[in-house]
Amino acid sequence: MQGVLHPARNFFQDYVGSVRPAWATDWGITSTGSTSYPSIGAAAKTVTAHGNAQIDTAQSEFGGASGLFDGTGDYLSTPDSADFNFGTGSWTVDVWIQRNGNQVDFAGTTGAAVYSSATGWAITFGPAGSGYQNKPRLMSNASGAWALDIQSSTALSDLTWTHLAIVRNGNTATMYLDGVSVGNKDVTGYTYNSAGTGIVVGRQYTDADNCYVNGWLDEFRISKGVARWTSNFTPPTAEYDTDAYTKLLLHMNGIDGSTTFTDSSVPSVVTRKLYANVNGTVIYFTPT
Repeated sequence: MQGVLHPARNFFQDYVGSVRPAWATDWGITSTGSTSYPSIGAAAKTVTAHGNAQIDTAQSEFGGASGLFDGTGDYLSTPDSADFNFGTGSWTVDVWIQRNGNQVDFAGTTGAAVYSSATGWAITFGPAGSGYQNKPRLMSNASGAWALDIQSSTALSDLTWTHLAIVRNGNTATMYLDGVSVGNKDVTGYTYNSAGTGIVVGRQYTDADNCYVNGWLDEFRISKGVARWTSNFTPPTAEYDTDAYTKLLLHMNGIDGSTTFTDSSVPSVVTRKLYANVNGTVIYFTPT
C-alpha cells in the first residue's frame, strides 16, 4: 500500500490534519503522523557572499568543503525574516568552526544585530584585553539592553574543527563546545529577536564593516522552536537533514573557489514521509 493515497482526498490536507477525516475509519486508521519537513511551497533563503568569502575544498568537517573567511571583509548575508525572531521560545544556533590564528576582538560567527541601535543577537569571540580572545560568547539585547549573556572560559583550539552550539531550552540558555557545556544563563523573560536587518555569517553586525572571523565554517544551522540539545552530547557525525524547525542550513558545499552558498533548509525535492497505523500495521506514504 506504500504510496497509495485516498483517491478522492487531498492527503496533506485531510490525512495529517489535526482532525482525523471520516474516510480514515474506512481504512481502519487509528492514528496518523508525518516527519517534520517544511511546508510545501516554502522558499529557501537567498545567501549572498561578500568580500572573498568562498567555498574551500581543502578544509571540511563534512561534505568535502567548507566556507573560507579570511578575516578582512568576508561574510555571508541573507535578508530579514521572521524566522530569525525567536521570541521567548526555544532555539538553537550551531556551527562547526576551525579558526585560523587569533581572532580579532568580537569577531562574529553570526549576527542578527545592528551596531547603531545595539539591538538583536550575535555569537562572537571575546576581547583579548579581558582574557577572552578565541573564546566564544553570546551577546544580545534580549534582556532589554545590549549585554553579554554567556561567555565561554574555554578557547577554541587553532586549526582544529570545533562544534559550537548555543541552545535556549525554556528559561535556560547554554553554550556547548564539542557537546560539553561551557556556560549557561537564566534567561527568564528574555526575548531573542533579530534587529530586523537579516543575518550575517562571518561577522558580528549587519551594519558594521568590522569584527570578521578568520577561518573556516561548516554546517551552519539556525533552528527555531526547538532545543536541539538539553544536556551534554556527542557532536554530530554527519551533515544535517532539514526539518520544520530548521530555518537556515548552510552545508558550505560546492566547487573550490565558488562564491555560491546554498540554503538547504527547504528540500529541493520534497520527500515528506507520512504514516498511518492501519489495523495495527504502520504504513508509510511518500506523496508526489
